[in-house]
Amino acid sequence: MVMFVEDEGLSEEYYEAGAVQFTKFNGYRNLMRDIYCCGTEWSNYSAMQAIPWDHTPILRSLMEGELAKAIDSGKFVHLFGSTEARLLTHEEKAEHDIKDDFVLVPVITAAISDVTLPEELAIKAVQMDSETIVPFRRLKMDWIPFGLGSAESRIRFLTCRVRPTALSRMSEENVREYEYCSPYIVIPKDYVAVCKREANEAKAMVTLETKIHGKDVIIEYCEDLDGTPKEKIIEVADEYGEEKPVPKPEKSRLLQELKDAIIANAAKVEEDLKKKLAVVDKIPKKRQAAYDSMRLVKFYPMGPIKPQPSPTVSRYYGKAHSIITE
Repeated sequence: MVMFVEDEGLSEEYYEAGAVQFTKFNGYRNLMRDIYCCGTEWSNYSAMQAIPWDHTPILRSLMEGELAKAIDSGKFVHLFGSTEARLLTHEEKAEHDIKDDFVLVPVITAAISDVTLPEELAIKAVQMDSETIVPFRRLKMDWIPFGLGSAESRIRFLTCRVRPTALSRMSEENVREYEYCSPYIVIPKDYVAVCKREANEAKAMVTLETKIHGKDVIIEYCEDLDGTPKEKIIEVADEYGEEKPVPKPEKSRLLQELKDAIIANAAKVEEDLKKKLAVVDKIPKKRQAAYDSMRLVKFYPMGPIKPQPSPTVSRYYGKAHSIITE
């Protein structure tokens, strides 16, 4: 589902290697069209493909670079696509006759690992509080081996079997799932670090719903900004006591309520953290080690619009270890 400009910029050694190498290269080139770009609006695909993107960087790696060496050493290489918005200048819009303020750049990430990767997707939009984890088959996706009975069978690429004609029969909610999905994985060392960081942040923030002078009040307490609970209650009492002082017994009640809220929040955060970390325990030790040692290489295409590389792959795969742009 990504385009490749015909043979432009390729070195002559690809052709000097003979018919076998040429056939292999031709297969890789065709593969670029079949890799699905997760999280891309269907309506933007045609505009993305209208630009003559040149995927020589990843083709070189598959033929004779890092990906080729990884395959030869017995590792798996999983390829999945995504798109990144590239804002255009007025000059670029005029030069390339583009009306939109941005273009979507098709980016391919290669995950090099000792094991096959999960066949699961995470569906999460910015406006969603939680994520939904679903199997590939729900959205008609799969890791497809590039070749059968050969080293190339260790190359797996993400494909989507949904036809554009089927979109009109889907509900808007189902169509949106394709725009908010991303390949899901739990990389233990990264996952644990993120969970613990988020838990510490959650512990530091406490919201207390109470009453002052008989009126409903919400007290938001941040340990890093507000000092001790006592200091926070003094501040709140001063704020709400400008017209009518807050009685000492009421201050004592507020302080105790805040302390209780802090303890209850910490307990809830710890319980939530325990549940999240249990996810790692369900992954076999061999896979945990393989996921932790997995290497991510992010490939940007060449073309008339120069991409603006970023190491970020996704919320789940984290950041790439290497970025290739040419």
